[in-house]
Amino acid sequence: MDPLFVQIEEGMALLGTLRPLPPEVVAELRQRHEVSLTHHSTALEGNTLTQSETQLVLEKGITVGGKPLHDHLEVIGHRDALTFIQELAADHPITESVLHQIHSLAIRGQDQVATAWHRSL
Repeated sequence: MDPLFVQIEEGMALLGTLRPLPPEVVAELRQRHEVSLTHHSTALEGNTLTQSETQLVLEKGITVGGKPLHDHLEVIGHRDALTFIQELAADHPITESVLHQIHSLAIRGQDQVATAWHRSL
């Protein structure tokens, strides 16, 4: 048997002995995942916030000096869309209408900034 497969099975068995995880551990893992996923997803789109800055925006609502407002709104929109998806995943089917709602959450506020910026030119 492949050693990597054995290692994965052993790790899964160990994880199984730890279940259910305490609620505070689940909350911490969810928060870390939210920050990491939001940072990496928005970075792919050109967002300039670092992971630490993304965490500050999400957890404290702090704006980072010298960073575009668009980047802050993108991070907040991503978080809102992610929260919406998690709530839906419990018991709702994902339809075309739901996908439009998710997209609207992800870009909320960004259109207003772009419009204001274009007007200032």
